[in-house]
Amino acid sequence: MSCLYDSLCTFNEIRSADLRTKICDYLESNPGIAGAYAQEFVQWETGMDLKNYISRMRRDAWGGAVEIKAFCDMYETNVRVKVPMNKREIEFLSDKPTKKWVCIQWTGNHFVPLP
Repeated sequence: MSCLYDSLCTFNEIRSADLRTKICDYLESNPGIAGAYAQEFVQWETGMDLKNYISRMRRDAWGGAVEIKAFCDMYETNVRVKVPMNKREIEFLSDKPTKKWVCIQWTGNHFVPLP
């Protein structure tokens, strides 16, 4: 599957493949995330339009910022991503007020859940 979906699943009672499907469905019906359009971010990051990106994401094993933000909004959860190689933390916030936080780590090529 994908290390991102596998990591986020540790915080919810959902299978990794089901989470991928739900996030793809969410992005199709909610292209506006974080006050911007997912299309603009996806175009900038991958050179693909959102429709093709989602179609590919349904088949391939990857995930990143767009999918993390969708997860935040879908599950009313904030996500902190620790990036130890440059001693940074990136916070993704739900659009709805919440005190729920989960933490994952990005190793440079792999996501892992943190307690």
